[in-house]
Amino acid sequence: VITVYPTIYAFNLALSDYNLARAADTLKGYIGLDNFRNILKDPAFWSSLRTTFTFTIVVVVVEFFLGLGIALILQGTVTGSKVVRTFILLPMIMAPIVVGLTWTYLYQSEFGLVTFILRKLHLMSYATAPLADVKSALPALMVVDIWQWTPFLIMVLLAGLEALPTAPYEAARIDKASPFLVFRKITLPLLQPVILIVLVLRIMDAVRVFDIVYALTEGGPGEATDVLSMFIYRNAFYLWGIG
Repeated sequence: VITVYPTIYAFNLALSDYNLARAADTLKGYIGLDNFRNILKDPAFWSSLRTTFTFTIVVVVVEFFLGLGIALILQGTVTGSKVVRTFILLPMIMAPIVVGLTWTYLYQSEFGLVTFILRKLHLMSYATAPLADVKSALPALMVVDIWQWTPFLIMVLLAGLEALPTAPYEAARIDKASPFLVFRKITLPLLQPVILIVLVLRIMDAVRVFDIVYALTEGGPGEATDVLSMFIYRNAFYLWGIG
């Protein structure tokens, strides 16, 4: 009911000329694959696809290495670990739209803290701001996503690390294997199923990112942050091209 029916209904709409901005007598009804042909000819679609691909690759790679590194640091710690884990989880439990609005103020041109720091470090001119510059808008969004979702990878990878069997590590300690060799030959292979799960989940989320883009830039400036979800939203609810 909640999966199959909406999927079939959406596919039926995609094969129809269905636009809420036009009168019913101007609609053609069933048009086959015309919608798909038109979208493949649309430069904005290919631009949003490239932006989404770039965003996904960068944030997932950075979040994975950050998450794995911090999880390795926290592994086995006792003193203060519960407090640290609680603080690590805070960004993840915030509503994405709240995260977006918060970072909007941090990136604000006149009094934003991040903008102030970038200007003091001479990484950005006083004539612009992170979200107003075509070159910096997408990296600024990536920073927000990395800040919010790295905790997810930390906690899942940390749980995976703490569930690993101890026997291989004891054998490696007896053989006086180096820490890097232990990590490469024991930890990574044993952790592979967990790594696969978190990567698949994060790739799925990154591909369909919408909330922080809508809250921070709405796809701008220009098409710099126009990801696929924003492209779909604009066509459906700005142009009313439901089909």
